[in-house]
Amino acid sequence: MSNALQIAHVLDPWAKINTRLDSSIRIAWALQGRAHINWYVQAEDLIWHEHQLQARARSFTMSEDLTQISFQEERVLDLSQMDALFLRKDPPFSTDYLHYLHLLALTPERPLCVNEPDAIRAHNEKMSILEYPQWIPRTAIARKASDIKPLARQMGGRVVLKPLYLFGGKNILVADVQDRNFDALVELVAEHDTQYIMIQEFLEDISRGDVRVLALDGKMLGSFTRIAGPESYRSNVAAGGKWHPYPLNPQEQAIVNQVISDCARKGLYFVGLDLIGGKLTEINVTSPTGLPALDELTNFRHEVTIAEWVEQRVNR
Repeated sequence: MSNALQIAHVLDPWAKINTRLDSSIRIAWALQGRAHINWYVQAEDLIWHEHQLQARARSFTMSEDLTQISFQEERVLDLSQMDALFLRKDPPFSTDYLHYLHLLALTPERPLCVNEPDAIRAHNEKMSILEYPQWIPRTAIARKASDIKPLARQMGGRVVLKPLYLFGGKNILVADVQDRNFDALVELVAEHDTQYIMIQEFLEDISRGDVRVLALDGKMLGSFTRIAGPESYRSNVAAGGKWHPYPLNPQEQAIVNQVISDCARKGLYFVGLDLIGGKLTEINVTSPTGLPALDELTNFRHEVTIAEWVEQRVNR
């Protein structure tokens, strides 16, 4: 136990975590299996005092089947003394979220962060695809309804409307300018002209699912496709989608290789890419999901690979 690493996980409230689908739990389980110590932290429990970032935290252990979680008594930790931090708080990407990342970035001599707070802060999961115009669907960003409708017409009329600060398929809508409800749908997603939204051409290939790719430090862990139910366009597993095996074609592999290499260089080590019909649609960096699906489809524990990578990085 003398070589045990101290790993802090910044997560959402425990009651919101689905242990069956949560990738964070899988990572903590793999670290525990290698005799490391896991600490549970919520973003609101951070405390900055005299150039030191502290957090109220509890160590925790899990049963082998992940159904039982045991917490120890709360302690105040100096986060700079941790060996690694997993920053896995879900959006919304609010002002509070930015403040939490800013506090972490200010920490002197901070440990390995997965992912780096400055990189997360600079990387909007929806808009970051704009760095790769050759690989994305026709895309626009606007806030006013008077701008959004003409943009949708230029894209053929049928479009996907996406809020820029949410996750898991929340408030993503398919809309057609010919629909009498189009203006109301725009008002809903753009919150009456108060929020910028992404307007993206509708890709018919979504009927065959969207592809999720998981990568670690510039190397692909695996890929699978998520297919929506018969009454939905949203293929996110959290929104009811089902996962299936999917090998990337050469074009998709080329996209993935470039993007994950760029991400690793920026300090975005554990990422999830989404593709539809060979087009890049999102780059997830806050709390990429999909480890349980990838494990099940490949009969391999990819979270163990992540735990081994942490050991190598910390012990360099």
